[in-house]
Order: sequence, then structure tokens, then C-alpha cells
Amino acid sequence: MSLKKSKAVVPDTTSYEKQLSAKEVDSVKKLPQRKIKIKNREIVVEVADDDEERARGLMERIELGANEGMLFVFPEEQRLSFWMKNTLINLSIAYINAEGKIVDIQEMKKEPTGVLTYKTYPTVHKAKYALEMKESWFESSGIKVGDAVVGLP
Repeated sequence: MSLKKSKAVVPDTTSYEKQLSAKEVDSVKKLPQRKIKIKNREIVVEVADDDEERARGLMERIELGANEGMLFVFPEEQRLSFWMKNTLINLSIAYINAEGKIVDIQEMKKEPTGVLTYKTYPTVHKAKYALEMKESWFESSGIKVGDAVVGLP
């Protein structure tokens, strides 16, 4: 009988999400919430309306509810661009103009651990708001460019 040497499988403990302790995940600060509507779909969003809140966004979140998201509010319409630094879940983003119309929708993928540069997701048109939702939420909800968002701040 011959014995084969087996290689031990060592789990990857270097990934960012594995570095977060349960205490750190629980301490992720939730922002003030409000309800908005798109095509009669009510959504509960956290509102990020200052530089610090917008910079942090959904970093380190490990889940997002079915009809929950984050609404980024900017002082005026401008060309916006987002990235997925330290974001642990795939997201969809809708850029919304000052009149409340969706002007662009994109799918954003989480980045591998240790990347030095991040893919950006710029809008084609100027926007005052960006709404991040669970991956494919807009498509599965039948929401498209041109649809109106009601209840924006």
C-alpha cells in the first residue's frame, strides 16, 4: 500500500471581507433613511448627502435588502463617477437628474482583493443623484432610463 502525500488546503484569509470582524461589520454606520418610489415600487434608502457619507457609501456592507439601497445626493447636477472600493457586494446604480428622471443605469461588480486601481462607472449625462441597489434590481423591477423617481430630497 502506498500513501500519497496530500497538500493541505489553506483558506484565503487575506480577503478584505474575511479581515472584518463581526464587531466591525455590525458597527457599519447606517445613515438616515427615507422612502422613494419608482414605478410604484417603494424603496427604503439611506441618504448620503455630504462628502464623508458619499465617500463611504456602501463600503464594507455584506448585504442589502430586496428593496433597500443608498441614495447619493449632490449639491448640483454634474458628471458623476463611482467605484467599488471596499464594496463587498455587486450593485446596480441609477444616475438621476435634478428633475428626478433616470438618465443612466449600470451594473457594478465588486473588485478582487488587493487591486491597485479600480474600475469606474461614470455617467454619460449630468446627474444630481445616484441610487445604488442590489445587483440587477433595476432590470428585474422593469425600471429603465427615462423612468421618474418620486420623493427625492
